[in-house]
Amino acid sequence: MSEESKTLGAGGETIVANIADIVVIKAIRYWLDTAPEANKGWLGALKDPKIGKALTAIHAHPELDWTLDSLAAQIGMSRSGFSARFTDVIGTSAKQYLTE
Repeated sequence: MSEESKTLGAGGETIVANIADIVVIKAIRYWLDTAPEANKGWLGALKDPKIGKALTAIHAHPELDWTLDSLAAQIGMSRSGFSARFTDVIGTSAKQYLTE
């Protein structure tokens, strides 16, 4: 990146910008994989295959009238299992999350 920015040949600015993007993405990925804080709250929940899928559905379609039953059905879990797992992973109940 340093060499490219010194010479700035044809397309050099694009190369430097793309390398910078890659460095930032790699740093964020490293943090997500290693930092204990990244395993808590909604960030940690995104890593959970079931709860992450539920969060994706909620945020992709906030206009829908989501319920515990509809979310549990969406991800193939029982209502009670989903509710317990959501609370354990997120730190708040699914009902509270939907309300907020």
